[in-house]
Amino acid sequence: MTLPFLAVGLLLLCASCSPSADAPATVRVETIPDGATVSVEGLSPPRVSPALFEELQPGPYTFTVRRDGFREIRQSLHLSPGQKITLSFRLEPLYGFVLVRSFPDGAEVEVDGVSRGKTPLLIPEFPLGTHKIFLQKSGFSPKTLEVTVRDRSPLLIETELESRMVRIRVESQPEGATVLLNGNPRGTTPCTFEEETSDPLRVEIRKEGYSPFIESLAPSPGRTLFVRALLTPLPAELEIVSTPPGAHVFWNGTFRGETPLNLPDIPRGEHRLRLELRGYEPVERTLSVTQSGRIRESVTLARNSGVLVLITTPPEVEVFLNGDRVGFTQPSLAGGEASEPLRVDLLPRGPHTLQLVRRGWSYTPKTIAIEANQVLQLHEKMTRLFLRDTRLVVRRGEGRVEFTGQLLRRFPNGDVEFALNPGVVQVFEADSIIEIQPLPPNAP
Repeated sequence: MTLPFLAVGLLLLCASCSPSADAPATVRVETIPDGATVSVEGLSPPRVSPALFEELQPGPYTFTVRRDGFREIRQSLHLSPGQKITLSFRLEPLYGFVLVRSFPDGAEVEVDGVSRGKTPLLIPEFPLGTHKIFLQKSGFSPKTLEVTVRDRSPLLIETELESRMVRIRVESQPEGATVLLNGNPRGTTPCTFEEETSDPLRVEIRKEGYSPFIESLAPSPGRTLFVRALLTPLPAELEIVSTPPGAHVFWNGTFRGETPLNLPDIPRGEHRLRLELRGYEPVERTLSVTQSGRIRESVTLARNSGVLVLITTPPEVEVFLNGDRVGFTQPSLAGGEASEPLRVDLLPRGPHTLQLVRRGWSYTPKTIAIEANQVLQLHEKMTRLFLRDTRLVVRRGEGRVEFTGQLLRRFPNGDVEFALNPGVVQVFEADSIIEIQPLPPNAP
């Protein structure tokens, strides 16, 4: 059967130059798309388009064009001596007729990675050949099928999807308990829910005033699992919170921890509660426990302390109050001789002895008074002592000179301020300095 083709380009030799009767002919075969097998009756082997057939003797020929997934084309023609001709063919795709069904319906269908719709799905123009059909549906395991469509005959593809959903029914006595699945809230009893998983399941049932109920389940996709819990009442549980937190809790005269604090298994009756926190007035009260379940006791503590904000000149000073080290002053971020402020909080009201310590500096201890809710700001200056602790070597002319004394400070440009003797201070330029080394302790 001869099918229509796009064009037949006929290239004829000039009429005035007629070829000889046995001059060979030439045929070029082009296809859309390329890659088709072109065979000529009586010639071998077949060629792949675009294909060129030369040295053809004059006479009749039949060209056959084939490619998988396309309708076969045959073209017969009679070649004249010396004739040159181009045959161009547009290949007509062949399609199958495919119906895809899944159980359950509603699965997304992809054919060779291209989405085609949801099942049940009729694809009237399905390319011939072997293809991969991918089906997926929420709650079910995805499935990949390999399908070969050979002709136009209707093809039914049916598959059953494997459910990944586990249905769980939870009941409790009493009702109204919170249900957690693997730690995530899923409702209150009685309730029913579904979970997509193949991992072990942990069902936890909680209700205030009752012991938690926990049950582990093995997942069974496609089935309903039942959990029925008889909840056991709890003794009282006391939650103690304070503002601010961190207060020491004494329960019936025994230290039990710091706030916030939970005390389980509290028997009914009268109990003594005392809270203590440095810098705050202690609080003591009597609690009467009359029921099981969770009890919350909140206490606001009254502050009975103050704050010291201290700046020292120089910085890097150890600070002591009443003989206890309370901090270390840091150099100022803005530079200069004074330190950053050091904040000492929760100081009991009353007198305190302040002492500052830094090697090479002296300070006379002083007494400060702290009031409740007071912020006391101080700027304390120390007196520098002469301490020969540094060796300095500088360049003088063609030679070098060595000094021992006290390094007072370094300037940003590299210059240094150096005390040669008590009260004798000199600035040495950076370009003249050869070496600066600390002297070992107790050096002469």
